[in-house]
Amino acid sequence: MMLRKGIAGSLTDDELARLVGDRIDRYRHLGNTDAERGTAEWRTLARALCIAEYEALARVVERDEGDFTGTPSHPVLVNVTPAEEHQKTVSLNELWANYVKGRTQAGFMKDNGKRQSPVIKSLCAFLKHDDANRVTKKDLLAWRDHLMTSLTAKTVNDIYLSTVRSLFGWAHENERLTENVAATVKQPKPRKVRSREKGYTDDEALAVLNAALSYQPKPNQFGYVRETP
Repeated sequence: MMLRKGIAGSLTDDELARLVGDRIDRYRHLGNTDAERGTAEWRTLARALCIAEYEALARVVERDEGDFTGTPSHPVLVNVTPAEEHQKTVSLNELWANYVKGRTQAGFMKDNGKRQSPVIKSLCAFLKHDDANRVTKKDLLAWRDHLMTSLTAKTVNDIYLSTVRSLFGWAHENERLTENVAATVKQPKPRKVRSREKGYTDDEALAVLNAALSYQPKPNQFGYVRETP
């Protein structure tokens, strides 16, 4: 039976994928795992799913025969620790609205955050959810790499990542989030390459000074433009 072979660890990655791969993909989509196919973590998860399905089928057979006393027998299920209580959902958009309100009241963000609002929309669209509590550093790094395909490093770091770092930092400081997963997420910017030294050459300086000395205000319909010496 394939489930028994899966439990024993004797199936190939392709065989495990056909058996329980769709469930692992679903868990990854929901953010419950980031295990990649073929890794030890992925195979361990696949084996656990084989165990769970085998045990479930065993209970079905027992109940069909009138035995309703059956309980899991495999150590993976018997010794499982209860899952921690699910964290409360914290809406990214609501968090942003509260952040903007606080910054505006403090005299910042004169435009009420309009310039940076697309950043939050971009992040939510990439994550495919609106829960700040589910955002991980790995999510933000993947989002950063996605942004780099269409934006400059300066824009990604100074606008997109800077906005999210500030938002998550504020949320952490105000006990809206337990940690700031964006604190160290940055995008290195290439150093400017100068083709010449700073300042004017002698010829350029003379050209500027001569132009200044010979300058005459241009007349208009009201006479001469008023300019200070």
